[in-house]
Amino acid sequence: VSHAESNPSLLLHAEGTNASTVILDSALPSHTLAISGSACVSTDQFKFGNASLALDGASSVNITSNDSDFNFGSNDFTAECFIRMSGLPAQGSAYCIFSKGPDLNNNYNLYITNISGIYYLGFTVNSSSNAIITGVGEISPSVDTWYHIAISRNGSNWGIYFNGSAVTTITDTD
Repeated sequence: VSHAESNPSLLLHAEGTNASTVILDSALPSHTLAISGSACVSTDQFKFGNASLALDGASSVNITSNDSDFNFGSNDFTAECFIRMSGLPAQGSAYCIFSKGPDLNNNYNLYITNISGIYYLGFTVNSSSNAIITGVGEISPSVDTWYHIAISRNGSNWGIYFNGSAVTTITDTD
């Protein structure tokens, strides 16, 4: 997650020894991370360096500091990552790429979902159980392929990107 490319708020290279559960934040200042489930460093697949972060859909890496860096408010921001899936979401289900919020009613989520066999990259901002921003765009993912995924906000304009191409844009009218 970054407010500017030169000043990232979170930078996870996931370098290290295979199966290590130590995931370091290379951003300054760094954030404390908590590992749950089987999340770990994997040297089996990597986009950069010699390792990547392996998540199995039930495991996660959580930022344990309650830091204002991730409360975007009305600020411009870009959040991006590379993902590689060993399987795709089953029909009617979704894979969460990242989520932030104190509870299920007040949060934001970036996800890939399967609706009737069609895959979508989506982003939702929820406030008091109401989706105040929702955008989805159709994508054609394959297993065992690296993809660059990003979401950005510039003023009231939002964009969701899949391998550098906008899959949807949203204008926040609130």
